[in-house]
Amino acid sequence: VYAPNNNYTVRFIAKDFEGNYKVCSTIKIVKGNTLGLPDVYSEIYPYTEYTKDGKSYEYVSGWYKNNTDKYNDYAVATITEDTDFYVHYEEVEPTKYTITILNDDGSTIETFEVEENNSFNYSTIPTSKVNPSGKEFMEWIDETGTSWNAPISIDSVTQDKTFTARYKDKAIVSEENQRYHHKN
Repeated sequence: VYAPNNNYTVRFIAKDFEGNYKVCSTIKIVKGNTLGLPDVYSEIYPYTEYTKDGKSYEYVSGWYKNNTDKYNDYAVATITEDTDFYVHYEEVEPTKYTITILNDDGSTIETFEVEENNSFNYSTIPTSKVNPSGKEFMEWIDETGTSWNAPISIDSVTQDKTFTARYKDKAIVSEENQRYHHKN
């Protein structure tokens, strides 16, 4: 006696931390029945984000039935065949911060865009092109008033930063001082 199989397999699929597909759970449902889709986050946890080829992706919302038709969390789907529901991920653009290097008159020397948590190093000392006449570079001052000696080095950038050059008067050496130093 042949007994038809009236059950369909429904799988909930996410990507693991390396971006490979992983079946998170499998259920059987009677042909033609409806299924209330679970909350994606609780179903796929901890696979809410992954990194592949240097790019980061995170769970956004909803399921994709057989990787095509979108269903929101808790939606009702009629099951008429073996069905896979895939999690929807989107690429995450890294947070970027601006590092601005200013001259003491407020003019911009250079601007850099740095990804969050990356390091930043700036070893350039302002040249005579940007130094005010009769002045020499002394230090950098950030927006909080903190002094930074050259080079500027930040281990992990977590916010926009502005550094302004501070100058001091050049030491003036008279001819008499020069003669005195050369004799000794």
